[in-house]
Amino acid sequence: MHWEDVPKGQDPPDFYLTINPSVFAVEVTSTEVMRDVAIGGGRLRQETYYRNHTELVKRINRAAQERGILSGAYSIRFCRPLAARYSKHLEQSVIKASLEYIQRTQHMSVSEPEDVSYEYKQVCWISKSDNRFNKISRGFLDAAWGESPEVTEKVCGMLQKAIGDKKAKFERKGESAPKLLLLLNTYDFATSGMYEECARRAEDLSFFHSVFVVWPDGNWFLLHSIDERWTSATNPLTQTTQAERQG
Repeated sequence: MHWEDVPKGQDPPDFYLTINPSVFAVEVTSTEVMRDVAIGGGRLRQETYYRNHTELVKRINRAAQERGILSGAYSIRFCRPLAARYSKHLEQSVIKASLEYIQRTQHMSVSEPEDVSYEYKQVCWISKSDNRFNKISRGFLDAAWGESPEVTEKVCGMLQKAIGDKKAKFERKGESAPKLLLLLNTYDFATSGMYEECARRAEDLSFFHSVFVVWPDGNWFLLHSIDERWTSATNPLTQTTQAERQG
């Protein structure tokens, strides 16, 4: 196999892939899940939303370790999503309140949840569950039920948008090579089974020679191919969520 980058401004495609003797036009895209935020206003991509909240919890974890007060397993669950660029004052307020709770409860095995607020708005709550591990995990009040029809419909919508957007780009370019689509999944609740269900009703899927779904941890599976040899040569990823695969 030989990959050839396509200079910016000359795409689509993003790459040409040669698998002797065939040449494929390859487009790469990612799912886009937007989240409303409660403090700071606006919307942001879900992957940014998770990353920002995770980084805040990591800062609390480091501060607790540096002070020598982290003893046991704590959980910080966010109920008021924060904007992409929340204020330094808000961050310091959440860290201060969390550290005070950790210090008060360090010698307890379990402790009741306690609200953490900013300007009279509840941002999150912190709780202690046991003394077996010294760690702070993060969670979200509005996490979806992984097998709900709502989640599957969201996956179907993301898949259809990726297919439609990339098909339109190729048609404008007039690309004649067989086309591959690599779709990076960024939605925590998506499974390979959901994508397979959505593929059965997706429009214009056959426009592409093959479509692959790629997970951030490097796993992937072949969602669609017009070539049965490709289908028989690959095994789909087991139907688990990213969260389940990461433990």
